[in-house]
Amino acid sequence: MLHGFVIHAAALRTEVGGKEVMGAQLERPREVGRSRNVSVRVLPIGRCNGVALAGPIVVLETPDHDMLAYVEGPEVSVLHAGPDKVSALNQRHAMIRTHALSIEESATFIRKVAEER
Repeated sequence: MLHGFVIHAAALRTEVGGKEVMGAQLERPREVGRSRNVSVRVLPIGRCNGVALAGPIVVLETPDHDMLAYVEGPEVSVLHAGPDKVSALNQRHAMIRTHALSIEESATFIRKVAEER
């Protein structure tokens, strides 16, 4: 099973919990990204803003190959199963991925952010 993640660069630069906690938080995506079935990519600030800032999107495929999309918002979170809505959210997620750094560039970016702390 493949897992792909796109993290907005602002989330990596926003300090939460102090220097030590941030160091551990920045190490985790680097560690997970070294797995052969996981890709971690960074969306730089200023790229794909309108689409990327609408909130987190999780696109899922069930063992029966049904597609689902989970969206989080400030006051409501929704799991969508309707094909039209799932397709639209999957396309939004694909647009975000096209603007993200490569896997290698992302690992370097996260390492540099961690070194800046």
